[in-house]
Amino acid sequence: QPAAVSPQATADPAPARRLGLTSDALSAILRDMNLAANIGPEDMARVIAAAQTQAASAHLGGLKAADIMSRDVKTLPADAPLTDIAALFRSHPVKAFPVVSAQGICIGILRAETVLGLPPDQAVTSRDLMQPANPVGVATPLASLLYQINELRQSSVPVVDEKGHLAGIVTRSDLIAALARVIAET
Repeated sequence: QPAAVSPQATADPAPARRLGLTSDALSAILRDMNLAANIGPEDMARVIAAAQTQAASAHLGGLKAADIMSRDVKTLPADAPLTDIAALFRSHPVKAFPVVSAQGICIGILRAETVLGLPPDQAVTSRDLMQPANPVGVATPLASLLYQINELRQSSVPVVDEKGHLAGIVTRSDLIAALARVIAET
């Protein structure tokens, strides 16, 4: 269920709640139709939101994470020192790097903003600085990726195979390009 409160701390509903039915609107429809739901309006709204996500997936041509992800992804080993981390950010102007174990399992993500301002001699590793990765599978529908990047405010989402190995990454730019293509084809 999308967050009810706007992430910008304004009176506006969260972006994913600006379209579709609110629980108040759903309650009004049920009253107007003289119907009663066996579940509460909030649960019914979640069912409808799930149906809308599934419908959006169909409209998006069934695109999946594997269809739009970048596959040549630079990564950080879990034990990378700050000097190596900084060097990788300097040589590749991206906002985040996946952190992987020695076996190639995605264990986290390290964002540039976390590293900015740290003293260069600080004895930390990428494992110390990383955040949970919240990875998705290669078969994750585009609609779910939209939700994760928008509602969870992630600039990128690691994509993993069935064993948790990093397969690629989807960024906001990847999503915008995919949406532009879908719109152009319709």
